[in-house]
Amino acid sequence: MALAAYSSVIKRPSKIHTATLVFLHGLGDNGHGWSEILWPLLPPYCRLVCPHAPVRPLTVYGGEQIPAWFDVLARSPSSAVQDPSSVAEAVSSLNRLLAAEVAALPSTGRLLLGGFSQGGALALYAGLAGGLSCRLAGLVGLSCYLPLMEQAYGKTECRRDCLIFC
Repeated sequence: MALAAYSSVIKRPSKIHTATLVFLHGLGDNGHGWSEILWPLLPPYCRLVCPHAPVRPLTVYGGEQIPAWFDVLARSPSSAVQDPSSVAEAVSSLNRLLAAEVAALPSTGRLLLGGFSQGGALALYAGLAGGLSCRLAGLVGLSCYLPLMEQAYGKTECRRDCLIFC
């Protein structure tokens, strides 16, 4: 499931494009709602990209088909158990999407990655431990968690000049 093959809500800046925010929605949602919430808050030089997660079977919901960035295997009282291979697949797809956004930015442009709930979890994992192939200017996680925390611990790759808001 290549993320780049899925549609996105894209809002183009009204001034010279010098920044892009890629924002990932939560489980069962799509990019439309977040694009309407975020667009009025962004400066006129910022492009907004809100991709739609692929519809996939979710193990924790008995295989029900739902928009999700990665599979959730089970829920424990304190956390969710993620499928490492589907998280890696999501990071790989996200890398392709971000590479296309970097190519559209001027060399001095800034790329920000963020998300809400499961989208925020993917953004945090990709930005902190997932091996993104591009440099981020900022990372935003709203009402989310760090998936595969045991694997991510100690792998932080985010640069000191990458601002993080959680």
